[in-house]
Amino acid sequence: MLVSCNEPGTGRRRNGKDNCPRKLLDVCLKHQNFNSRKGSDEYLPTSSNFLAPEARHIKALADEYKSRWPVHHTERRQIGREAEFPIIDQSGKCGDARLVLQKLLELNEDLEPVYEFFVDGCQYLSKLKGERLEFCLEVGIGTLELITAPCLDLHQICTLHENGLAMLRRACKTLGYRVLGYGVQPVSPDSHELMTPKIRYHKLVDVLGEQWYSFVPTASDQAHIDVDQSEMVQILNICSLLTPVVISLTANSSVLAETKTQWMSSREGMMGCIDREHTRHGMPTSLYIDLEDWIKQICQLDYLIKIDKNSGAVSAPQSLSASQKAPFIDFLVSDNANFSDFEAHEHYVWHSVRPRFTYGTLELRASCQQPHTEHMGAVALSLGIVEAAKEIERWLLEQAPLECWLQVLRKYHPQAVAAGLGFQEEQESEGNSPLQIDFFAFTEEILCFVDQALEQRGLGEQVYLQPIWKRFQERKCPAQIAVDILQNDGLPALLDHLAL
Repeated sequence: MLVSCNEPGTGRRRNGKDNCPRKLLDVCLKHQNFNSRKGSDEYLPTSSNFLAPEARHIKALADEYKSRWPVHHTERRQIGREAEFPIIDQSGKCGDARLVLQKLLELNEDLEPVYEFFVDGCQYLSKLKGERLEFCLEVGIGTLELITAPCLDLHQICTLHENGLAMLRRACKTLGYRVLGYGVQPVSPDSHELMTPKIRYHKLVDVLGEQWYSFVPTASDQAHIDVDQSEMVQILNICSLLTPVVISLTANSSVLAETKTQWMSSREGMMGCIDREHTRHGMPTSLYIDLEDWIKQICQLDYLIKIDKNSGAVSAPQSLSASQKAPFIDFLVSDNANFSDFEAHEHYVWHSVRPRFTYGTLELRASCQQPHTEHMGAVALSLGIVEAAKEIERWLLEQAPLECWLQVLRKYHPQAVAAGLGFQEEQESEGNSPLQIDFFAFTEEILCFVDQALEQRGLGEQVYLQPIWKRFQERKCPAQIAVDILQNDGLPALLDHLAL
């Protein structure tokens, strides 16, 4: 059991020490049957075995990937944000983000329109680009995405985001719509009719079936954080391990179709059904040795759609096997695929943390859209985890190999998705797990690392973590509060609570 040495509710270690002695685990290792390889004082997972032709193609992809990763020249890590918002009408039903986009263009002459061919063969407005902001259509016609350009600190991104949100609210108000700080449409269920008629979305329905509709009603709050290419895999591993912690603190999508769902994070619960066997969405099943190992694992997933980078044409890749779909590695080895194809393939792998070589960032994507009054909580948590990742890794390795931590934390992933901060710890029977922890004591330790990492940036950004601390102390994430309001006061009160 983890024993915390933090002053309760302060986010500070006692005596102001960064590395104060504390009892970390009682009987942490019960088995050592995990796959591991020790090097540089770290335990790493065993690489997948590939034949020589496959290895050559993987190495070529990795070399190209490295060459395209930009070099960062700023003193601190920059932060970008992709915030999706459900739009509703006065009755609570799904609004039409296409109308909102058009109204934004009418009200803001400095926004540049971008048009896209839809399934009917005609071009429609799909994006508005400003100097530091973008507004984009999403998978559901009732969701609009607000993208902020990279910022040097959380204060800048807060100001920029709130400016964009004010523009969005003004446009919605003229249409009689409301903007929700929520991770899902609370009234309208997912359906084909509510999907934005983009060509690639329809092609994904052909490939994935109704599972793809889970993207229709949901809304996330995703952060992009600068990382150097040399540290990318190391930080990717730690951020991936901490996915259950992030979900438990930021779950905010518990009411769909006017009803409490089986999940506090319906967004993660529904999307987790996509290609569940191969874990195409959410928390990965293994960690990565290096960039080549990450590429290998991504290439083992089915190749869903092919996108021509020049024309934008979308098609289904021709299968090389008897089954309808085949892993990307099959196409790569047959010389039917190149780096652009890999780029398109990897875009449709929805792990909770993804590297983005175009920007040189890690994209942390497990958070639902947050309540408006606490909208900086998720991005502050994300930045703090990235900043603290190496220190967290050292702390974890003092106790057990990372693969051992992965086994245990994956156990908490479905509990966090289902209950947020509301689940009860279950005592493991002897022999069931190689590692036993108190999840909430573990989460408190992680929050301390995050709080200190933000403080050490020297900009006072840790103030944005206060709502996260409050949730932890009260053991209530926003999704749990939404359920309480629905059950005690009804749907109209919940919509008032969620709306900007």
